Amino acid sequence: MLSPRLDITVEQLAGVEKCLDNLQQETEARWVLLTDVTGQFIGGCGLLCSMNSLNVEALSALAAGNLATTREMARLTGEEARFKLLLYEGDCQSVYLSDVGGEFVLVIAFDNSVSISAVRLYTKQTVDRLQEILHRARATVSPPPVGLDEDFGQLLASEMEFSF
Repeated sequence: MLSPRLDITVEQLAGVEKCLDNLQQETEARWVLLTDVTGQFIGGCGLLCSMNSLNVEALSALAAGNLATTREMARLTGEEARFKLLLYEGDCQSVYLSDVGGEFVLVIAFDNSVSISAVRLYTKQTVDRLQEILHRARATVSPPPVGLDEDFGQLLASEMEFSF
């Protein structure tokens, strides 16, 4: 189940971008991206932002789908909590996916010369910082106007009566 829409302020978005930039520098990652669980791209840095050859939307959707798959695998195997990370090791580079509060996915691509332990450590620190920022953003979301959904049908019906 998706949570209510997240409205993020300019300052909060700057905080998210700073976290992503720091992670990219600390891990010497090729690129870093943040997506929500629906695959909607939130932000990114590194080669991801400077290369037109990478399809950011496809990467975001695939990352979200991969993490959703691992959640279901966890459930089927009796794991009480969802699996929180994935690691794909290639010949030259690896991709690390991490769950961020059950609502976002952090994806890091890095050369195989980089220590996976370092990536894991810096990613965990970044996830903690991102969760703080996104929690504050969630707390500032204003609720929809009261009665909008309940009264909409009645308002529409009454307007339709007056237009004929």
